[in-house]
Formats: sequence, C-alpha cells, structure tokens
Amino acid sequence: MAVGRALHRSCSLFTTIRASEENRVLIITKPKSLLESNTRYAQGGIAAAISDAKRPARVGAT
Repeated sequence: MAVGRALHRSCSLFTTIRASEENRVLIITKPKSLLESNTRYAQGGIAAAISDAKRPARVGAT
C-alpha cells in the first residue's frame, strides 16, 4: 500500500492499522515517530459564520 500525502495520510494510516489485524504490515515514514504529526498539535477549533454578511466568505474558507 502506498501511503499518500497530507489529506490522505491519516486515513491511509488507519486503513493500514486495520489491515494489520489480518495481515503483516510494514509502515515506513519520514518522521522519527508516528506521534510527530499535525494531529498531535491540533487545537480542535471550529469554523463558523457569525453573520449572514460573512457567510459566503466563510463557506469557501472551510
């Protein structure tokens, strides 16, 4: 399995972990640790339009 870049990486890793339940897998990664990722530093923010005037701009930004 080829693991993709940025947007697909976490999904591919999840799929690989699930595949390891029935198969032998090997994960090769550039970071020294799988814990070193943007997910680790995510703040859990939520984007929301706060008024109708800003809604069109926010829809495109999220």
